[in-house]
Amino acid sequence: MKWRFSLCALALGACQPDPIPSQCPPPVHQGVTAAHGTSHDFVINHFALPAERTDFAIDLDGDCMPDNQFGVMVGGLVNAEGELQPAVDASVANGQELFLLSVTSADATLTNSSAAGVVFARARKMTNPDFSGNGHFTIDATQPQATLFGDIQDGRFKSNDPVSTRPPVDLTLELLPFAGVTTPVPLPLHGAHIEFLHTTETLTSGEIQGSIKISDVTATWYSPLAQWLTYLITTDPTNHTQLETALDIGDGNGGNCTNPDGTFGVPNDNILSICELSGNDLIANLLVGDVDTFDASGNYAPHHPLQPGTGDSLSVAIGFTAVPATF
Repeated sequence: MKWRFSLCALALGACQPDPIPSQCPPPVHQGVTAAHGTSHDFVINHFALPAERTDFAIDLDGDCMPDNQFGVMVGGLVNAEGELQPAVDASVANGQELFLLSVTSADATLTNSSAAGVVFARARKMTNPDFSGNGHFTIDATQPQATLFGDIQDGRFKSNDPVSTRPPVDLTLELLPFAGVTTPVPLPLHGAHIEFLHTTETLTSGEIQGSIKISDVTATWYSPLAQWLTYLITTDPTNHTQLETALDIGDGNGGNCTNPDGTFGVPNDNILSICELSGNDLIANLLVGDVDTFDASGNYAPHHPLQPGTGDSLSVAIGFTAVPATF
């Protein structure tokens, strides 16, 4: 399995969306502020990673263009011929990453409702989770929950427009996309949005979108990424010589770089360190802010950046399916 670099990593401009349309209609605030009816409970049984910017993407900054820099990262840098999706599947199947949705609707069939809502919660880890539609799960009360309001039309729920909704919805996901890594990748989403289609008791075509502050990406993503890349080099060095050559370079000038904990990143030692990744242009060009979602005072106020890579946040969009559950 050979590592291959993406053109996105080598030429950031090639990965940017098309220019902003000359006529971009303002976002529509659906204005749903409460949900009425009975609750229907589900557990997510599958997360689908994006492979490119447009996968599962919606407009998050008001420029009428789909946003998903996370898809660029997954599809460009870490798309090592399908290594990532199986790791995510395993983390769900073994009960390490479990998330619950409670859908409230006045229409018991979840077909049409002008005032619907979803409560999104983390479940406690468990062995052998039951995804048959009869499984029972326990909410992890130590983790924050998110409530999203919206409507259901022809079986499809869409939460309020994240560009115009105030206050924004914060929703935190965690994924384990890397084989050989025990540190999950946190996804603390701001301006979160959810949509899905309810068919024959299950939720299909599910999507979760939002943006993560670049400061959170810098603080939390480099460690699991370094662990995974080191795992690739040490377990399959023959097929990852290009990876080692490009990234295991210390400070890039033949010397050591310094990690946040004071340890050193040593070139050519078959161990990729946080400082080696954070100082590498190939990595930096993927983990960039592509959307502006906060103003100078720190208030949530989405607007599109004028130049590529100048955003304060990284857009995220992933897919999911869910089955009935109790909790």
